Amino acid sequence: MAQSIPPARAVTLQEAEELVRHALDPRSPSLPGFGLDSYQDPDNPDFYFFEADWDHPSNIGHFAVNKKTGDVWDPFVCSRYHSRRLLQFQKHVRETIGLSEQQYLKLSKQRPIC
Repeated sequence: MAQSIPPARAVTLQEAEELVRHALDPRSPSLPGFGLDSYQDPDNPDFYFFEADWDHPSNIGHFAVNKKTGDVWDPFVCSRYHSRRLLQFQKHVRETIGLSEQQYLKLSKQRPIC
């Protein structure tokens, strides 16, 4: 009898924020007035959205975090963030939420509507 893998739980808002912090340049949080603001996009209910800003007229960036996989996207150019630092933390989050590699491969094709 084949053993089924229980479904993984969703990434929490707090975990999503930490994923964004790992996607950012490590120096960004030390910028004057640095902040991460979360918001929702009704067209993308499977994602958490964040805007990173600081005391400057331009923001640092926008981020969309997949609630099922922990993938971090730039929702304006439809590209996924990759860095060794982020990938290591994503691995930790995926283990924590119970997401198997097989499940991840099925879900990883989902991206925000850009």
